[in-house]
Amino acid sequence: MKNFILTLAFICLFSTIYAHTGEGQKLSHDALSKLNGSVAEGKAAIELLNEYLKVNQENDVDYLYNPDNGELVLYLNSGVEKVEVKSFHITSHVTNLDFMVNDKILLHVSYYKDSGKILLTRSMQYSEFWQESIPVITEL
Repeated sequence: MKNFILTLAFICLFSTIYAHTGEGQKLSHDALSKLNGSVAEGKAAIELLNEYLKVNQENDVDYLYNPDNGELVLYLNSGVEKVEVKSFHITSHVTNLDFMVNDKILLHVSYYKDSGKILLTRSMQYSEFWQESIPVITEL
């Protein structure tokens, strides 16, 4: 367990050092319009998510991090298999982007429009038990 915690700490540190650049271009209305509705599978899915978050792979587990602060957003025990860009919405100050990951988890990321830094992330999955979508950090 101690090694696992140290590994996670190292990954968080690594991800904050290598924060993404070019945020404004990939978050523009034109870029997101072209991307909206697209589906990527396998390595292409990971590459797509890696444009907007930081993806680290360890064995079969994929960890998604906020590149701005190193916080763990989501981890998938069976990895990222498929990503669909569901929608985007741009306001005067914030760009919102929604992904459907592995046909199960709705991943929402909000960016400050002026800096491209992440304001917040949320991941939700529908629960049969609760009969509603609930916040998750991993698959139910």
